[in-house]
Amino acid sequence: MLKTQASPGVLHDYLRDLLQFAESGELPVPSDPAAEDLITDSGVQHIAVSRYTDEARCEQEKTHIFRRYPQVLGHASEIPSGHCRSHDATGVPLIIANDDGNIRVFLNQCRHRSTRLLNSPQVCEKKSIICPYHRWVYGLNGDLRSVPHSEIFPGLETADHGLIELPSAVRSGLIFAMLTPQADMDIDRDLDGITPYLDGLGTGEFMFFKQSDRSWNCNWKLPIDAFLEAYHLYQLHVDTLAPLFMDNMALARRHGLHLSAAVARKDMARAREQAMGDWDLRNLVTFTLYLMPNTVIIYHPDYTSIVSFYPETATRCRIVHSMLIPEEPANDAARGHWQRAFELTDGMSFGDEDFMVCEQMQAGMAAGGMSELTLGTSESGIYQFHHILDEMALRAQGN
Repeated sequence: MLKTQASPGVLHDYLRDLLQFAESGELPVPSDPAAEDLITDSGVQHIAVSRYTDEARCEQEKTHIFRRYPQVLGHASEIPSGHCRSHDATGVPLIIANDDGNIRVFLNQCRHRSTRLLNSPQVCEKKSIICPYHRWVYGLNGDLRSVPHSEIFPGLETADHGLIELPSAVRSGLIFAMLTPQADMDIDRDLDGITPYLDGLGTGEFMFFKQSDRSWNCNWKLPIDAFLEAYHLYQLHVDTLAPLFMDNMALARRHGLHLSAAVARKDMARAREQAMGDWDLRNLVTFTLYLMPNTVIIYHPDYTSIVSFYPETATRCRIVHSMLIPEEPANDAARGHWQRAFELTDGMSFGDEDFMVCEQMQAGMAAGGMSELTLGTSESGIYQFHHILDEMALRAQGN
């Protein structure tokens, strides 16, 4: 049994509320006073198609949301001490470096002539980062350590020419960063009420196994929408996920700017026969956390998926999926097991089903004829997601 680190608090109460919802069909009052249920009885809602097709809106999202709020760049276990990697998915060239256990994020540019310093998206071991143009040398802490022919730079203060560092922090094993230097970042404030869920599900206890990084012909919000409702599980994932879950049985809640959901697995009814302390949470429900603006974390029974979505244009996005596992594979058989799990999740349920349908939706919007998309009451999480994005943009413009 894969244990979570939860107290008998938010996660156990979430499952208890979902059991009550499954039995009565009535929404329970959230046990977490900071949470707000998203399923509503207000009837059909609508989302404007222009949210997914308008280039001006996409550029505004990049400016007012992606550059103004912390983003998840990866998991700390991906970058051991003394290692670094480039990171380009955000559209801003970055370096993530681990200097003796201290993970930091820098702009990927030399302070001499702005040359790109690191080109490897794969994690690599380095004692220093060297500019390929004129061989300026930087430490993994960002300090400028060496300048060839330093005599031609009279008065140059090396202390003032280290790499440009971005505000960053590690919480629950996740690497967060702001894309704007000297921005105001308080990760405890920004994570708001979602931290107990990150910690309770052991996010920081898992370790990086494998990653996919691919562009898709759809707006970045469409695949997030797909993760915000369980209505499609029995319809789209007939042979992959449907046998594992109850039909359209989920609760979704808001925590400050962030969202969470619990989707009932087929064995959820077993919880009625067990004491709350004996619940094997990950095998009874699948918890999903939505860290705004663009990261979805899915807690499968024995591994975790971190999926981040980045706008390239209004109709094209980049999706990075990292798989976390409980421990280093002990042998080739164990590694093969996790490799197969990754291929099933990343290639089939995500790629061949969820993301492929998003491309088809985008193509349908391009055909015209519809100005709005229709949402039912069990899809209210989608409506709330877009509402929060609007809130975030307004806050950013007010600062």
